[in-house]
Amino acid sequence: MNFKADWSFLEKISMGAVSSQEIIKQLNSCGHQVIELERYSTSNKIWATKIKRLRLPDLICLKCGRRIESRAKSNLDVRMSDNENNPDRRWDAGLSDKDIIAFIQCSKDENGWYPAKTVNYFEAKSMRDTIGKSKLGEPKSAGEGAERDRVWPTSIPSKDGEITDIMILADKVQIKVKYDDGSRPYTYSIKNDKGYHVYVNVGDHFEANATMIAGVPTNKINMDSCCSTYNFLNDLRNNVKEIRYAGVKALGYLAKNNTNVSELKKLLLTEVDHRIKLEIYASLLRLGEDVWDEFKCYAMSISEEMYRFEYVLILGELSTLKKATDELCRIAFDSSYDSELRSAAAWGIPVDINTLDKLMSIACVEDDNVASHSIANIIENINDTLISKLFDTVTNEESGGIALKILTDSNNISKATVERTYQEVTGDAIKMKWCAMAIGLMGDEGFDKNKIKQIAPGYFETIRNLWDYSKSTVSDYRVGEIDFLRKQSF
Repeated sequence: MNFKADWSFLEKISMGAVSSQEIIKQLNSCGHQVIELERYSTSNKIWATKIKRLRLPDLICLKCGRRIESRAKSNLDVRMSDNENNPDRRWDAGLSDKDIIAFIQCSKDENGWYPAKTVNYFEAKSMRDTIGKSKLGEPKSAGEGAERDRVWPTSIPSKDGEITDIMILADKVQIKVKYDDGSRPYTYSIKNDKGYHVYVNVGDHFEANATMIAGVPTNKINMDSCCSTYNFLNDLRNNVKEIRYAGVKALGYLAKNNTNVSELKKLLLTEVDHRIKLEIYASLLRLGEDVWDEFKCYAMSISEEMYRFEYVLILGELSTLKKATDELCRIAFDSSYDSELRSAAAWGIPVDINTLDKLMSIACVEDDNVASHSIANIIENINDTLISKLFDTVTNEESGGIALKILTDSNNISKATVERTYQEVTGDAIKMKWCAMAIGLMGDEGFDKNKIKQIAPGYFETIRNLWDYSKSTVSDYRVGEIDFLRKQSF
């Protein structure tokens, strides 16, 4: 397929990925053991292949079993998309009463999105119980399935500060605050008929635009500790697919024991949902079971392309295992497969001493989409230890131009390493040419000019001219696509 860069959509999912990562970080610092439940919920990678997924929360704790839906907001509120005419598109589809919805404010600067320190956690039940007090907005565009925003009103201070007093009166609640900047104190006066609940205590500190101090949902949940031990084996026997899937995935990340493996293999014989069955194979492989051949045979026997795509995404998660990497390389090279399937394979291959030559070969294939994914993958993950290996792959003008793009775009490579490599390739005309061009296009600051001149005096004038000029030899299409792909590297 022809890749189309959608920068606005990238902005949206980047904010979501950053928020999910922050929630995992905060919860795990409190003793939880949270992992990604919904595949790619912590990533901002965009794929055109649409996988009809189960309605799952984004995250799950391997200790207490809590499932968490992450909701990032540039303007914080308790807001969910809702479609009253479609059960699968309701705001709470796939959420049990005990599932947590985490609302976090995100801001953006020149470096991208960054999350607030405060996360507001609500059980789905607290929002279901107060849906009568929520407000339904106007229908969205037809392209969004006539969904509407459903909002549970809340009070959110716009400055950092502290709660100084809470007064419960006959017809209202008053929350008095003082601000850290010394500005005039303020009193939130909330009438009882609004149905608000207070979430704070006297002495609590709040973060500007990030802390909900009161609102319609019955109460905020404190997630500062994790002391429960959840038995995911019970979930394997649940009739609800979403719960069964969560149990399967969680067991793959827990310590291996014979019972867990036996129960997963037993479910493998009876499970009919392709998504769950693929995840069973993934969990068994994570636990060290050799089911590679069966996994491949099953995935490739499914006629729907989206399940093959899911197979490749799983291989990317398992890419520290050699058999997964070998299979990703096989798919990326095979022109009989769909372009995006091959691209996903190229994207999932780890960049290391054993794979760099293969990735460089994939970067030279005719399919622009596949080649661009391989190049972007290398740019984002290469390091100084791989530069000599990179130049081992430079044997012609095409591979030289790709190496040039990698060296000049990567933020992970030191100029000292490039300078040392330049000396190492002395005598090889192709390698010297492209390494010299890289030095020129990387700018003169940080290079030992006298040393570079001594290595190859005949190239120095060209390098000096390039220090004042920059232009890559990679095709314009691939340059634009690579830049877009590099933004999807969370």
